Amino acid sequence: SARLPNGFPFSSVVMNFPEPKRPGLSPLVVRIKTDQLTYEEHPESDTYDGEAVVVARYKDANGGIVHKDSQQYHFSGKLADLANARKGEILFYREPILKPGTYTVEVADTDTYGPRSSARVSTIEVPRETGNDLRVSSLVLIGKLERATEAKDAGASPLYAGDVLIYPSGGEPFSRTADKQLGVFYTVYPGAGFAAPEATLELHR
Repeated sequence: SARLPNGFPFSSVVMNFPEPKRPGLSPLVVRIKTDQLTYEEHPESDTYDGEAVVVARYKDANGGIVHKDSQQYHFSGKLADLANARKGEILFYREPILKPGTYTVEVADTDTYGPRSSARVSTIEVPRETGNDLRVSSLVLIGKLERATEAKDAGASPLYAGDVLIYPSGGEPFSRTADKQLGVFYTVYPGAGFAAPEATLELHR
């Protein structure tokens, strides 16, 4: 549409992690608080229903769709549990691998029973494959951290640091009172023949 819908808030972050074997790895993280959804209550059966749909697509510089993904999330249960259902979060995570170039990433979320929709558009640049050259991932502001429940999970995603899973901030503001620290995360890929790199982080206001 000419104007993006903004029926409810959600966060969407697209990144690039140029791993040696997957230089075009471009993870997408979409997060929706379940208290933003509309729930239908059925007193006759003492149950409720809620539903959300996430659709994402990557478009190249010519407007062609190179990757598309979606998922439907359905929530149901007893009315007594509805309050707890509203305290959750939907996490949509995908790891498409793209060719070098600049891409537009479109994400649309629908609250089925609303019915309401929201959409976000962002861009990501996938650098050319540089073989053994020095490479660095996107800079990620850390939203929260979670320790892996099983050792085999650690390292399965580029957002793992050891056995800790990193959830990127979705652009929501940080608070001086609630956020005592500002965490950042990135990965450096030195390439063959490079010494261990040193990094400097500069904050500009």
